[in-house]
Amino acid sequence: MINGYTNSVTATISVDSNPLGVAVNSLTNTIYVININSDTVSVINGSNNTVTATVGVSASPSGVAVNSVSNTIYVANNSSDTVSVINGYTNTLTTTISVGTDPSGVAVNSSTNTIYVANWSSDTVSVINGYNNSVTATISIMYLSYGTSPYGVAVDSSTNTIYVANSYGSNTVCVINGSNNTVTAFISVGSSPDAVAVNSPNVTPIISVTNTIYVVN
Repeated sequence: MINGYTNSVTATISVDSNPLGVAVNSLTNTIYVININSDTVSVINGSNNTVTATVGVSASPSGVAVNSVSNTIYVANNSSDTVSVINGYTNTLTTTISVGTDPSGVAVNSSTNTIYVANWSSDTVSVINGYNNSVTATISIMYLSYGTSPYGVAVDSSTNTIYVANSYGSNTVCVINGSNNTVTAFISVGSSPDAVAVNSPNVTPIISVTNTIYVVN
């Protein structure tokens, strides 16, 4: 755990084997860590930095996102081509959703209760309705007729825009209109982008919103 005011490490929390990703529910002060080798999610109480639960998911969890409004956690499982859905109130697995091939990243628009999953090997993004846990659309992420291997995904809930980091070949970030699930642009970035984040309101507007996208190459 890092103090954002001082940029100093304030605590180290033991979880399961090979932690790969982390997501936070700021409304409940709960942290979720996916552990790829043990196929689990560690649930951490942010008030006292203790692991309060360990939830089993499907094979090779590689991405995690939280809908803070519904207190629901979504885990992309790379080796099983699924998304696990966890109830944040009970820390139990409620359902498993089939998506594209090798899902690697997942993001949530809490305002629309819509989940977006980047499928690395099928060059697609799966769109999931969070009310009934069904896939409502599959968006092809192709650049100049070539596959892009979408890896990371983020949502700007204030504009209903989705950003997808394409990790192979095109060196781009794909921009998707969340209102009609259409690709509107490709932004050239550095080599092999695989993670993306947006400064935008997740649940309620905040003063520091800048509508700025950050990409790791």
